[in-house]
Amino acid sequence: MDIWRRRGLLIITVLSLFGFEDLNEINALKVVSTTMANGIAVVLFVVDGQVVWRYCLLAMVTCAIGGYSSARFARMVPQRILRALVVAIGLSMAAWFFWKK
Repeated sequence: MDIWRRRGLLIITVLSLFGFEDLNEINALKVVSTTMANGIAVVLFVVDGQVVWRYCLLAMVTCAIGGYSSARFARMVPQRILRALVVAIGLSMAAWFFWKK
């Protein structure tokens, strides 16, 4: 699992632990926060001339496809099961990071 997915799951886990209950709302907050962070990074990389556009465009298309298909799948799974799965994965990843460092 790449760093972007791990960060997303950790954000979902933290928002769940802080009392947000609706997974659609949690996902929206996650998307807004990661979009803002990534937007700042994109501006910095573009200004510095470090963007390889052919790879960037391919990544944008595949991320869009993955995002829409994941959202469709998440709506099919009951929220209780989805929440337990997200929290379990997030906590296990956090434990792994602490153990590894």
